[in-house]
Amino acid sequence: MGLVAGAQFAAALLSRFWAGQQADSRGARRATIAGLLLAAAAGLLYLLSLRLTASPEASVAILIIGRGVLGGAESFIVMGALGWGLARAGPQNTGAVMSWVGRAMYIAYAAGAPAGTALYASHGFVAIALATTLIPRLAGERRGTWRADHRPGAGIASWVRGTSKDPGRAWPMSSRVVAGCSSTPPSPGWNGSWL
Repeated sequence: MGLVAGAQFAAALLSRFWAGQQADSRGARRATIAGLLLAAAAGLLYLLSLRLTASPEASVAILIIGRGVLGGAESFIVMGALGWGLARAGPQNTGAVMSWVGRAMYIAYAAGAPAGTALYASHGFVAIALATTLIPRLAGERRGTWRADHRPGAGIASWVRGTSKDPGRAWPMSSRVVAGCSSTPPSPGWNGSWL
């Protein structure tokens, strides 16, 4: 279980620099979209791992790969959110942008664990896999991430800055994505014995 859970954090650590380089060289929006797509792909790998439960080794291997992909996704979402926020709010608001993204991450971690536990308790690991697949798509759609709308207060600016009059009102979208995607199944008493 530790290797499965740790794969995400190791991948996040190892991919952070590369994700930052991609956000700087190709744009923060592209990095964010890449992160959202990777997060959804991780959910698909989770679903695939469930299809392979007859072969526990293959199932766990796919799950570890999925966790690694999710760790990379997190890096791209966070680096994209930071870069995008800095581009939109300006260098004079660097501390505020870092605070928004940091708060979003830690709120997501705090909310993600109980949400994941509730999903798992009510519908099993398939619910975690589906949430990991669907939440990035829904979050990107809801916040206009897929649109190339660069007007102040529109599209991506709404999740980075809230509204142009109150930049601290809205949390960055990464909180919603990571909250849904970083949930891991609870270890005590869960019936995923193939792990």
